[in-house]
Amino acid sequence: MEQGLRELEAAAEVLLAPPNCVTNDQRHAAEEVFMNFRKVKSPLGLCKCILDASTSDLVLFEAAGLLKDSLIREWNSVSEQDLKSLKTYLLNYVVQKTTLSAYVRERILQVVAIMVKRGSVEDLGANRGQILNDVEQLVISGDSNQQMIACSVLAAIMQEYSSSVKSSDVGLRWEIHFRVKRQFEGTDLKRIFHFVVQALRTFGSDDSQMDRESCLLLSRLLAIAESVLSWFFVPSTMLPKRLIGVFEADQNPSLRPGPQWSDVFLEPNVVELFYRLHYKVRHLPDLCHHTLNCLTQLASLNGPVLANKDVRVSYVSHFLTQFVHLVGGTELRPQESLGVSSIFRKLVLFFPPDTLAAMNPDLLHTVFLHCTRLTCKFAEQAERESTLSSDDNLYMEAFDNMIIGWDSLGVDSSFIKEEWRIEILNTFIKCHLGAPEGIRGEGANEEAEEVIEETEEDDKTKFRDQLSSIGAFSRSVASHSLVLLARLLEDRITRFSTQLQRMHGQSLSQSDQHQLGSLFEDLHWLLLISGHTLTLDSDGETAVIPQEILQHSIAQAPTVSVETTLKVIASPGNRATDIAGMEETCDHVARLIAAVLRLCEVERRASDAGLAHLLSPEMGSTIVWWLRRFALTYMLPNENLYIELSPSFSAAFGRDSEGASWIIGFLLNKVESNLRTQTAEQALMNETLKLLMALVDTREKRNVVINSGPFWTLVRMHNNNELLQLGGIARRKFFQALTIAGAGANSPTCVGLGDQNYFWNQVLKPLEDRLITVIQSESLNRLIHQDDVRFAITTGLESLIGVAMGSQVATVQMLFASLQLVLRELPKLIHAAHNYNLIVELVLELLSTCARVMLIFLSQSDSEKLYRLALSATQAYATRTSGRITRETSAEEDAHRDLLLFMELLMNLLSKDIIDLSPFASEGTPISASEVCLHGLNLLMPLMNAELLRFPQLCWHYYKLITFACEICPAKIVSLPSDMLSNLFASLQLGMNSFGSDVAAFCFEFIQVLSTHLAKNDRTCSAYEAMKPFLKIVLEMILYQQISSDLLNVASGTFYALICAYQTEYQLLVEELLSQQEDEACRNRLVNAFNNLTVGVPLNADRLGRIKFRDNFDAFIMEVRSLLIVK
Repeated sequence: MEQGLRELEAAAEVLLAPPNCVTNDQRHAAEEVFMNFRKVKSPLGLCKCILDASTSDLVLFEAAGLLKDSLIREWNSVSEQDLKSLKTYLLNYVVQKTTLSAYVRERILQVVAIMVKRGSVEDLGANRGQILNDVEQLVISGDSNQQMIACSVLAAIMQEYSSSVKSSDVGLRWEIHFRVKRQFEGTDLKRIFHFVVQALRTFGSDDSQMDRESCLLLSRLLAIAESVLSWFFVPSTMLPKRLIGVFEADQNPSLRPGPQWSDVFLEPNVVELFYRLHYKVRHLPDLCHHTLNCLTQLASLNGPVLANKDVRVSYVSHFLTQFVHLVGGTELRPQESLGVSSIFRKLVLFFPPDTLAAMNPDLLHTVFLHCTRLTCKFAEQAERESTLSSDDNLYMEAFDNMIIGWDSLGVDSSFIKEEWRIEILNTFIKCHLGAPEGIRGEGANEEAEEVIEETEEDDKTKFRDQLSSIGAFSRSVASHSLVLLARLLEDRITRFSTQLQRMHGQSLSQSDQHQLGSLFEDLHWLLLISGHTLTLDSDGETAVIPQEILQHSIAQAPTVSVETTLKVIASPGNRATDIAGMEETCDHVARLIAAVLRLCEVERRASDAGLAHLLSPEMGSTIVWWLRRFALTYMLPNENLYIELSPSFSAAFGRDSEGASWIIGFLLNKVESNLRTQTAEQALMNETLKLLMALVDTREKRNVVINSGPFWTLVRMHNNNELLQLGGIARRKFFQALTIAGAGANSPTCVGLGDQNYFWNQVLKPLEDRLITVIQSESLNRLIHQDDVRFAITTGLESLIGVAMGSQVATVQMLFASLQLVLRELPKLIHAAHNYNLIVELVLELLSTCARVMLIFLSQSDSEKLYRLALSATQAYATRTSGRITRETSAEEDAHRDLLLFMELLMNLLSKDIIDLSPFASEGTPISASEVCLHGLNLLMPLMNAELLRFPQLCWHYYKLITFACEICPAKIVSLPSDMLSNLFASLQLGMNSFGSDVAAFCFEFIQVLSTHLAKNDRTCSAYEAMKPFLKIVLEMILYQQISSDLLNVASGTFYALICAYQTEYQLLVEELLSQQEDEACRNRLVNAFNNLTVGVPLNADRLGRIKFRDNFDAFIMEVRSLLIVK
């Protein structure tokens, strides 16, 4: 014993020594000492001796860990008296050893907690109650060390019970974890909270200053209280494990205890206590954080505790009375802002309007008045906070919480008075305008702004949710906000225009730069706010005009002149105030839209005057963002979605209206202007092309666009090579939009701009001709080394990718017939350009895009043509890749990207077997997409290796692809050539334990599907023998805990399918395992475990058998792991 202890302590000294003081061999030897120590069986007596004799923290920690593992493993073989004695010993040890390191104490207490939890299965918590009695005595003792230890004991027990899904594996099935947790919640958790509340009352009973020890104890008690209030209470009926796991993973759960907690939380003194404690510690940030978290959780109380409306009203009234005292009494400290805002957010979320409506109206008015004041204060402080070079965003988060709270309530709720909404909106606008009207900070220097632009999201994205909420506030007071925003925009635009005119031909002074920068920022934020006022976020949905805006325009109709409204919109070159009757008879919405159109005109004139260098790309991007949202929502709206449109809207934006045609032409001119002058600004180009896409997103818009002169100006720009500076992504978007617009050329009999043949001859044919001419050149192998030739090829390929992206059901057949001319030449291009990685990647992207977008709509014959073209390109790549030469050191990275694109291509081809929307009937026996996929994979397998699979994306796509292919057609997998099958299975074996749980799950699913197929079909094929080793591999992974808990469910199905397919081999493996067990008791328990695993389970690889097996599997796991594993 003494010799062993000396070895452990010596090994600990080596492991804890600085790296330069010990050799690698010494460190490895020390690690080996501890590895052997962890394998000791029945070590209870040994661990006690070590705990008593050793002074090394690391040795004590390892001894506690060994105790934990051995108890889990040998629980059933340890006598009840020994368990009781050990528990008492460990508790006394922790109490008496006051100098123990914190991490050692927590480790020992974890052992105690596991023993308590495991024992509560049999004694229903009787022993746990006795321990809590002892803990209470420790707290009452008044000794600060013992009080802290008592808190540690409570925390350890609560931690062990807190999660039923991820709690320590104590040798119990999940269902039993669930049951003992529910029993704990109804008894001792409640007792713990009662006790902690009583202890906390001693701190809240007076206002005296606390010493350091008192602060530490209060912190621990508050942390325990916070844990109870943040507890996930399991439901009365058992839910699926995955669903429980989702609930338990929630970082901000609501307080939803069972009905037996009613007497605790409906006691008014509980809420008052936590408010009192907060007043006591509000000047101490560490303690203040805990009290506010407790109050936030109490604000979320819901469920069976609040049995009826009267109880809910009583509880929230009492809570809000205390809340008003907090926020209305004294000025909040900065550290309180986030907590107070969270309380408001939770209150309005969990106490809906019908509950609030039953409260005292005066109290409710006072609450919302204070919350309005706080919202405005937090907005102002957040703006000031943003000018500081600090990562602290307390006030911004607090403002977000307040806004979310108002959203939960409904900004148009009758509880929120109009003047409060106006005050919040005006404050937000003020915070984003420069002096003198606003308070926007001016402290940040230009360098800081550049860093922010490079490292952070832009404002549109960063503040999207916040702006969406402010937009709702703005719409709820439309008569105020629309006029205000229009006037502010008009004023800034006039000042902007004046400033540009004054600066024309003059050098730019520092004062001019400052003024111009302030104007840009004002316009940027006014555009963001007005854009979210007039439109709703509609990603993936049909954009509709907000009801509040529509109703305001309809209500305004009697006093509106449609003629004046149209004149205001159609006069972007004039100031709005110069148009007679604008203030009195112009539609407010149209006035705001006209202001933005005028801003576009000012920008255009500045560019034409050679002042483009003075313009702000960020503001330009925001303008086009605004125009895109406007075009999606207002231009040629689907009138079937609305009961009524105002006369102004119908005349300015409606179908067959001159106003709509004029605006679309204006917006196309804006697109053209940006494409000519701003191609270097990536964000601006991205928004510009999104605007172009918005102008062709419906058939009605396309019909107007295709007959619009500015659209054909864009086409001529393409044909005249005026767009060569467009980046790759922008070029794709441009041609995608042109192609979608081509669907509007739907009148073959009509000669002119609407003629289909004319359109495609103008757009697609020049593009293809230029590319085919280069590729078919006999000198391609020489020309490919010239920069201009490669540039022409890459721009051509990028353009065709955009064309493929823009194909639709109506155009896909014609487009594919045309694209085939280029697609046939791609293998030749790969052969010629195999040393130029960018060209190879673009070729693969073009094929992949055709497969992803077009394939599901193509006829069977066209689909087979695309299959052949894809395989020809794959063959060309496989042939050439071994001889590729590159000057770069990133050859492996290049190969990874190429293979990743091939995986995506094959996956897209595979989709044809899942979804086929072709309007044509199949002719003859079609070629299966899965066959094509597997053939392509066969070509690529020699290029794959373990090192390339280290790239996460390639790895994930590869395993997803083979699993997907196996699920679609397992019969094709088993008939693969033996060499490919061998490589495939080798990659599966590698993926099961090398690349993480996601990849392992794909591997298990593959094996399960294929084993199920083999179990039900021919067992004489070569695949049957090749799959056999996986039975032993999976069994060993299960037995020796090489599978994470997240994968046990899928591993269960895989193991079942393997047993069904290889029943004889399974029996032999079990017998071999049993023969290795020297301990008869252990062997007998294993025999029972394996027998119970398959009892009552039909081994036919059907779904019902798999479900029954899974139920048995959980019990099997717990039993065999406790016998075979030393953790």
